[in-house]
Amino acid sequence: MIGEAGAPDALPALEVLRVDPRLLDVVASLFWATFPDRRLGRADPDADGRVALSTDAPWPAAAAERWRAALDELLRQPFARAGGAYLREVRDRAGRRDELALPVSPDAYGGGAWLVGPFPDEAAADAWAGRVLRPPWVHDLHRYADDWYADVFLGDPQA
Repeated sequence: MIGEAGAPDALPALEVLRVDPRLLDVVASLFWATFPDRRLGRADPDADGRVALSTDAPWPAAAAERWRAALDELLRQPFARAGGAYLREVRDRAGRRDELALPVSPDAYGGGAWLVGPFPDEAAADAWAGRVLRPPWVHDLHRYADDWYADVFLGDPQA
């Protein structure tokens, strides 16, 4: 079981991953298989619905490398590839973090910073973003395999 935010045995806030709730169980299992002697905690979902996972400090470089290798292996699994799972590094005003998530379909997109798709081509992804997104939300387009995705994020208000 993952320790809940605010629980009496709450963990130190050393975030190791922000995860899509659809992947929470598989990521927790992977964490414990990789680090059987560590505790794992979770925060309430952030504004976009992703859940921050944390563990005990310290988190040495070797542990971070081992965790990244385990996540990379997870992404090579057939279920992750079929679902379009992705791992990305996010750098914003809140700092730097890793996020593991599945894309959100264009019809299911309800706002927030998500990878949206797949779209059959670049023009379709860009047209969707033009219809749906309003400032301060912006997008970049990315191709993965034969599909296109709109990476939606908050634009820089200073730009």
